[in-house]
Amino acid sequence: MTVTHDHHWTTKSRHRTSEGIVVYDGCTCGRFRVRHETTLQVEKTLAVTHVTAPVRSTT
Repeated sequence: MTVTHDHHWTTKSRHRTSEGIVVYDGCTCGRFRVRHETTLQVEKTLAVTHVTAPVRSTT
């Protein structure tokens, strides 16, 4: 069963580049996305990923 929800993105950081602005957003579910904004106010999502905690050894 797949559960989906509306993401609630919060900007974590943004950086100006020669081709526009790169924006890093995080959601309350643990997913992150990378967006690219140009000077023409065009927004493009470059990546969405889920960050998981490292697995700890029980030994």
